[in-house]
Amino acid sequence: MLCNEGHRQALKARKERDKTQYREYTGDLGHPLLYAFVPDHTLLSDDDSHTQLLNCNLFDALDYKFQLSSLPDLKHESYQIDGDLNFAKKEKLKYKLNLDEIQLNDSDYDSELNDIDRFINKQDPIQVYRQACKRYQIHPYHSVIEGLSRDMIDLSEMSINDLDLKAICLALRIHTQMKYIRLSANNITAQGCAYLQETLKDNYKIEELDISKNPIRTEGIEILSLLFINDETKISIIKILNLSSCELIDLDGPIIRKIIQGGDMLQELYLSGNQLGAITCKNIGLVLKDAPELRILDLSWNMIRDYDIRPICNSLKNNQSLERLDLTMNGLGNQGAILIAKMLSSNETLIELDMSNNRIEKDGADIFASKLEMNRRLKKLWFGNNNFGTLGSLVLLKAIDHIKSQVEYLNIENVLVNDDFLDLYTQINQYLRSLEVVHGGIRGRLGRIHSLVPGFTIMDDIDLRFLDTKSLHAMFQRDPFKILGRMAKEGRYDFLKALKKWDLEEHGHLTYSIYIIDFPSAIKDAGINLDKTLHFILWNYLKKIAKRGSVSYLQFITPLPKLNLKASIQKKQKSVNIKK
Repeated sequence: MLCNEGHRQALKARKERDKTQYREYTGDLGHPLLYAFVPDHTLLSDDDSHTQLLNCNLFDALDYKFQLSSLPDLKHESYQIDGDLNFAKKEKLKYKLNLDEIQLNDSDYDSELNDIDRFINKQDPIQVYRQACKRYQIHPYHSVIEGLSRDMIDLSEMSINDLDLKAICLALRIHTQMKYIRLSANNITAQGCAYLQETLKDNYKIEELDISKNPIRTEGIEILSLLFINDETKISIIKILNLSSCELIDLDGPIIRKIIQGGDMLQELYLSGNQLGAITCKNIGLVLKDAPELRILDLSWNMIRDYDIRPICNSLKNNQSLERLDLTMNGLGNQGAILIAKMLSSNETLIELDMSNNRIEKDGADIFASKLEMNRRLKKLWFGNNNFGTLGSLVLLKAIDHIKSQVEYLNIENVLVNDDFLDLYTQINQYLRSLEVVHGGIRGRLGRIHSLVPGFTIMDDIDLRFLDTKSLHAMFQRDPFKILGRMAKEGRYDFLKALKKWDLEEHGHLTYSIYIIDFPSAIKDAGINLDKTLHFILWNYLKKIAKRGSVSYLQFITPLPKLNLKASIQKKQKSVNIKK
């Protein structure tokens, strides 16, 4: 089990390490690495209490992913090598921060590249990265080595700090074909942003930069904004920039404005989870209408209130590119919903809109729905976790029921709906278009059974006066007589009297039937106004149910309760038996 040669070399390296103040790597970087210390899980103890080294080629054999936060030493019996873990923190950043610009001294990069061993290939980014790790006394990340052989490097949640990023940037200066850099959820600060900016300023391949969930703050975003300064000799080609949860504040609005203004090819900008507000919205609004490529703007989980959204809404009236706007968890309120609704009435590009968790009540939902009817482009709407209740949800669905509406997905999570909502939803799916709805549950009559067959039922408590024309036509087509009765009842028309009048004129006595030719005249005499579509639907229905040219109008007469003779006879027999 024991690799004698590896064990002997490890002991020799340990003795040499004792003579130095800081731990360092041994071996030639052009060959498989031999470390003076290895992770604990690669060490096994035999029966003689001696430590066995399984293999000395860690990269090729163990495929171990090294982490900076875990640096276990090679242990042999009770002896352990101690090192200065704070050495990496002693490196100083050589950049000068001003309010207008940031100047980075590049001498550190040149000196590091010049100090690389002459035995390695300086055009190989992997060898350059390993040599940089040796110099900075840090572990190489296996994910970095894999990424340097492709066009994407994903180091999300890897505990990368500024010194780790410095070594990576040295390799990226050689790897000029890198397109996607993802550094989400690490410990990168403004110092790391300086390394990135100096590395990527001459790179014309990078399309995505994700530095979200890192505490870069104002200094960091100001450094990164230098990548979006376009002039005659330089142009930014970054298409996706993620700055979510980077501890940005509202005063960073002018910097964000520079990024949008300079990013001629910027398509997606994520600013979620910061503290942006009125100043940022004002700056974004100034340049949003002139952003020809921007498709997605994420401003969720910020501090945008009421009228703060006005500049962005004004810009979106003339914007010809933005397709998705995320405003989740901002506290826009009713006033913010009204401003966005006015924008939707004239916007022709927005496809997805998220307004969840914004303290919108029924009044705001009603006005929003009235403007939503005018929109011919929106396909997905998130409006959940707002306090507009079942009536507000029904109003939204009625707006979507418009014949020219394109909405295919409605999310009103944690908002209750009633049976009327379900009826109209089923009707839209049956007669208009496919619609997917996510809601918070059904509130209404308990025990009501809904048919599994696509369709809808007409409830007695639906107020027809609040239905739009198309919905009324669809319901009338389903059951014309029942809707006529409802219209007569709600309008307080004496429809039954008009029907009896025509019945007496035709037959001389009441037969409770009327010729289909005279049925529209009876409706007119009762005062019920039907448009041409309803007349057409009614006429076809009358011809369908007519018998010998007449139809019965008993349905419009309130039926008396029927006497069940069999039941009464059975009750009498039981009572007689009891007496006996």
